[in-house]
Amino acid sequence: GRQVPVTCDPVFLEDFSGFAKLRPRGLPNDYILVYAFPSTVESLGNVVLQRMQQELKSPVLVIPPADFQVYDFPGGDRYIRHLDPRGWVALIAHAKAFLTNSFHGMAMASKLGTPFVAFYESHSPIAYRLDDIADRYGLRDRVVNRIEDITRLELAWEEENKKSAAEAIRRHAEASRMFLQNALENIQP
Repeated sequence: GRQVPVTCDPVFLEDFSGFAKLRPRGLPNDYILVYAFPSTVESLGNVVLQRMQQELKSPVLVIPPADFQVYDFPGGDRYIRHLDPRGWVALIAHAKAFLTNSFHGMAMASKLGTPFVAFYESHSPIAYRLDDIADRYGLRDRVVNRIEDITRLELAWEEENKKSAAEAIRRHAEASRMFLQNALENIQP
């Protein structure tokens, strides 16, 4: 067969700096943000959130996923519903720390440089997508799959690691743009 390059998700192709400059109104300056789907490892996310709260001493804002409006991740001080994409990006951009088990949550936080922790079961149906982000962009230290992983977790995202991830994302996005542009220019009827 033919070897086809893996292009990055559109989240990594788009420039969200305009959205990231928006400052959410009526919210605390420092907050922990949670965007998580119902999960069999919710307890793992709860333990990480407790650690974040102990270390950062900040209120917890939760964005329930749009398709799960009846689901509220436990531990939130405030639940924010009915966000448009600009509001979602702005909340992630300004968070002191971000906890997620979502592919797009992890992608957006890594794109914006927001300190985040992704928690998920290593055998879940979406694990391969989250593992790809972690491995491709050098973000494995931002991932928690088991309770034991929490002991090695550093909530602060070292500037050097953040820059390294940003450069890996930039290179992959550029290669993806070139591949996609070439593919579109060479479409055979």
